[in-house]
Amino acid sequence: MTSVSQSPSGAAMPFPENILAPREEVRFYFRPHWLALLGACTRIAIYLAIFAVLGSVYINGESQMSDVVRLLLISGIVVDGVLLIRSAFQLFVIPVRILATRYIVTTDRVIFQWVVLSRSGSEVPVMQITAVEYHQSPIARLFRYGDLRFKSSASGSEVRFHFIRNPRQVRSEIYRLIEARSPKLDTTEQQT
Repeated sequence: MTSVSQSPSGAAMPFPENILAPREEVRFYFRPHWLALLGACTRIAIYLAIFAVLGSVYINGESQMSDVVRLLLISGIVVDGVLLIRSAFQLFVIPVRILATRYIVTTDRVIFQWVVLSRSGSEVPVMQITAVEYHQSPIARLFRYGDLRFKSSASGSEVRFHFIRNPRQVRSEIYRLIEARSPKLDTTEQQT
């Protein structure tokens, strides 16, 4: 059975309810931001520019250069070509990662799941979260995405959410959940 939950951007997303405990509700369910592709695209553009410059220098000045310079240019072209191929491969791997990764915040837990052929992941109960750290680069702030890290008090484990939309909003919701689940002290008990 699947229900519909809300992503931080407000869009409805289907969610498999079979991982929920009784009375547990989904607060956020989302995948990494598509801008996770930005780094690979930037590297490809840089490597293509370097490849073009080195190739042009090699072709235009081949007759006038020494063997050492020729060898250095060829080495540079080969290394740059390898880096270009690696970045192009990442351009195909990253969308698979985006589609295979699930980040879930429920009333009881913070869950990271990786689902391709097998399923793996980690989770931290909300009541065991001792710290929520977030990081946003200037570009990430511009596009409103970032990373979150949840640290656990009991097991010392942590869950990381990479390239998520509105990390501050998710962090605020986690703090609201922690506060709502923490035991309230009665003022009459405090005075005695």
